[in-house]
Amino acid sequence: MNWQQVDNSKILLSYLAAGLYLFINNTINALSVWSEHTRDTKPSIALWDPFVWEYTSALGALLLLPLLFMFFKRFALRFEKINQQLVVHLFGSLLFAKW
Repeated sequence: MNWQQVDNSKILLSYLAAGLYLFINNTINALSVWSEHTRDTKPSIALWDPFVWEYTSALGALLLLPLLFMFFKRFALRFEKINQQLVVHLFGSLLFAKW
């Protein structure tokens, strides 16, 4: 594999990196939830519950990635009009957090 092939598949690599990050992060989160529920007594949830919660959240985030890529392509960070960029990115962050 040469650098031209890597450069041509930047979007695919971005999705794979984001998916790997979310998978690792949400696995850790699910295991933390499970350990909290099994700390003192018999767990009130099934083992698969936290994994379903976390992985469906990861899937939702992955489905929003095309919108995020379009947003950052349209409103790329630059060192000009900082106040305007802060407002736009703050509004975008609030919209992403709402979903």
